[in-house]
Amino acid sequence: MNCNKVLGLFLLFLFAAGAGRSQTAKNGARKTTASGQQRFCEQAFNLAKTNPDSAIIMAQQGIEEAKRLNNPADLQCNYNALGLAYNRKGFYHKAVDAFNQSLDILNSLNDQSDAVNVYYNISTTYSNMHNFPEAMKSLKKAQDGLIALKDTLRLPFIFSQLGIIYREMGDFKEAEKYILKSIALYGPMKDTADLAKAYISYGNLLQVSDRLQDAVLKHQQGIDLENRLHDRYNLAIGYENLAKDYDELNESTLALTNFNKALQLMKDLHNEIDVGYESMNLGNVYVKTGDFVKAKEALDLAQDIFSKNGADSYRRTDLEILSELYVKMGDDKTALAYYKHAVALRDSLDTDAQAHDLNVARAEFESDQKEQRIALLNKDNQLQSEQIQRQSLLIILGVVLLIVALVVGWLLYSRARISNRLEEMSLRNRIASDLHDDVGSTLSSIKMYSDLVHAQISRSEPLVLPLLEKISSNAMESIDNISEIVWSINPKNDQLADLVGRLEQYATDVCNARNISFSMQNQLAAPPYTIPMNLRKNIFLIFKEAIHNAVKYSGASHIRLLSKREGRFWLLELSDDGAGFDPALQGNGNGLRNMKLRAEEIKASFSILPLQPRGTLIRLKVAIP
Repeated sequence: MNCNKVLGLFLLFLFAAGAGRSQTAKNGARKTTASGQQRFCEQAFNLAKTNPDSAIIMAQQGIEEAKRLNNPADLQCNYNALGLAYNRKGFYHKAVDAFNQSLDILNSLNDQSDAVNVYYNISTTYSNMHNFPEAMKSLKKAQDGLIALKDTLRLPFIFSQLGIIYREMGDFKEAEKYILKSIALYGPMKDTADLAKAYISYGNLLQVSDRLQDAVLKHQQGIDLENRLHDRYNLAIGYENLAKDYDELNESTLALTNFNKALQLMKDLHNEIDVGYESMNLGNVYVKTGDFVKAKEALDLAQDIFSKNGADSYRRTDLEILSELYVKMGDDKTALAYYKHAVALRDSLDTDAQAHDLNVARAEFESDQKEQRIALLNKDNQLQSEQIQRQSLLIILGVVLLIVALVVGWLLYSRARISNRLEEMSLRNRIASDLHDDVGSTLSSIKMYSDLVHAQISRSEPLVLPLLEKISSNAMESIDNISEIVWSINPKNDQLADLVGRLEQYATDVCNARNISFSMQNQLAAPPYTIPMNLRKNIFLIFKEAIHNAVKYSGASHIRLLSKREGRFWLLELSDDGAGFDPALQGNGNGLRNMKLRAEEIKASFSILPLQPRGTLIRLKVAIP
């Protein structure tokens, strides 16, 4: 509820009530059907403040009935009540349309007194829309009508509304002048209810002009009078504005207390939209105090109420506060979602307002009025539409070009990558084949010839035998090394499963040769993993050295190899039940140093740990590409 609403809505209903009473007085001798029709108007008016949805239904029924009976007086009365209900709901354009329908009928009946009331209602509605030039025009017509009628009793209401309009326009000096005029006129009239509203309006003026302590005093004066009158609705409005004073003074406890009083009164009156509005105010204060749980609860309740009742203007404000709440909670993603929702709703409201203005202009064009305005609106909409179309076309074209560029770039990159991969695999196959066929066969020949020479001269030249045995042994070791190099280069062995199988086969062969039992626990998942050649080579050589050391030096009776996946890492553990090994005591031999260097090269975590009561654990943890 904004400052306009504090006094403006009350005066609006008061003027409408006057219109209803005057219509009843003038038509007291009406037939039974007409009197029944009049009750539609009165019931719609009575419901407009507390239950606008029911008031709208009631007024619409009254309009249909008045048209059927051809009763213009009752027809304008129901249009006036419909405008009040729409204004209460926040459907301001619809409210203005309904009031204008009522005004047209009153002008045709030459009923200047009730026309003053409707002009006032139109002025209040334009004030709620922040269209102050139009609000001033309608209020000037109402004031001229009162002067022509020599009616001084309703002038204080005109002055009060003038004070509101000047306040909203930022002219606080003029606003204060007219509000004080209205207070001066209400006093002698002993009009306690209107005086209470004037004090609240004065407090609102002081509030927006940063005279907050004075605003508290005036609002409290208005609340005291409302308490005496037992007017719960306007009492709630008083508490609401007093709470805003305290909120501006950073007195959060007092602000929450008064907002809660306003909320409870609106709940008692079953004013659902006002319940939502007061909940939103409470949520806003809770956001400032850091009570995010209560803030979310209050703001969510307000959001549900505004959504259900179509109060989009209030819903947009509530969305903006929710966005601020989630920013303070550190949830930027949710905050952005609420902010986008608020912006979309704001744009929707602006679009609806534009569409309404265009429809009004078309109606004026059809009645040969304001032809220039409709032409300008159409031209403006056409230019905006063309601009939007051009912008949309450019955006679509840009997106398409970007997508095409990305696709082409990805295809070229993929093609180059596949081509490089194929070239690499072809080269690796050639190297593996050459090593196996040429170097491997040559080393095999050296071993075979050394064995033949050994057999022929074993008795005649015993001193040569160790050299031949060394040649044969070195040749055999070179054959094994070449075999390992060929295996590591060959693209057919690029799967992680191939490496695990190779390690298991090597460990089995070596352990069987020393009568050591060996067990393998492979817990890798089913999907295949392709690993680079360098990674595969270094892991194999690390664990080949580890298995060799365990078999040769540990004195173990059992060796175990574990292979499993931990998240995006592959874990290999080699353990034995041998004499144990402490790297700190054993020094830093070439084998251990090479193992560590190979682990660093592939950016793996490598550790050697003693086991209790005996044994050694070698662990390697490496990321799977």
